[in-house]
Amino acid sequence: MTEQGHRSAVHNNEIRKGRDAYEAENSRERAQLKEEIEKHRERERETSEAKKYESEEKE
Repeated sequence: MTEQGHRSAVHNNEIRKGRDAYEAENSRERAQLKEEIEKHRERERETSEAKKYESEEKE
């Protein structure tokens, strides 16, 4: 491999590693956001069920 080819390959590997790290971080952030959204939805469901139960008790 020529010197220029070697430098190019090294550079491409560095770019790929950076992109992979960036994508991995984004993937973790998306997973965390999904988890937070699911927790929020679960709390909303519990709240609406509690309100429904309370309104049935009053009747």
